[in-house]
Amino acid sequence: MPNTRKALLALLTIFILTVLLAPLWMPLHPNTNAAYNIAEYRVRRWWWDQVGAPQAVGEGSLSGWVQDREGRPVPEALVLVSTATGETFSARTDEDGWYAIPNIPAGRYRPIAAAWDYDLPAHSQGANAGPMLHLGQDPQRF
Repeated sequence: MPNTRKALLALLTIFILTVLLAPLWMPLHPNTNAAYNIAEYRVRRWWWDQVGAPQAVGEGSLSGWVQDREGRPVPEALVLVSTATGETFSARTDEDGWYAIPNIPAGRYRPIAAAWDYDLPAHSQGANAGPMLHLGQDPQRF
């Protein structure tokens, strides 16, 4: 019985180290990064089912504008953010391209936006520029 327990512990340790160290030897290719992200999420999800999911302290809101490539507002765009546990929050922009997502857990988010007749993916300019989203940009540039 003790040998079985040691073997199981060794296998679990190898598995966890493989998942944690995978980014060091995986090439920076979009397909492998997606596979790693899925595997990491599944391991975290399994762990959270065992010990409980992390809880955010406090709530906040996220707001900003969505614009097209020429800087014009994009009305009725869908803006979405997601927590590490997969909980999503969304809002639609008004006629000026303004959105506000209230009551989201405290944390760091990268909002994404989508609208009819605009190419995906959208990108966020980052915290220094504010949450300004532009639709139709080439994702390889960012």
